Amino acid sequence: LLKIRLLDAPPSAAEVAALRGAVCRRWGIAAADAHYFVFSDSISNRAYSSRGDDRIGILFKDGTVRDMAEASDARNIAELARPVEKHFLCFPAGF
Repeated sequence: LLKIRLLDAPPSAAEVAALRGAVCRRWGIAAADAHYFVFSDSISNRAYSSRGDDRIGILFKDGTVRDMAEASDARNIAELARPVEKHFLCFPAGF
């Protein structure tokens, strides 16, 4: 199984190369195949989107439904709508 480390910034090329080298030495695999075992990328997520069908509706006592952005503090919604990007590094457990 792979271990995943979440990072605020992309991992350095030296860190990725060191992990790949360690995997090659310990398991005796070719350097060309090490990218299957050690790799990095990034993911992003937006907690709230006021566009499309993903909107959150608030049902009021009078039976009306309003978008969450209209029904609450706009500053909080703006913060939730901002995308958050995280980087990750995957490598075999034990390295």
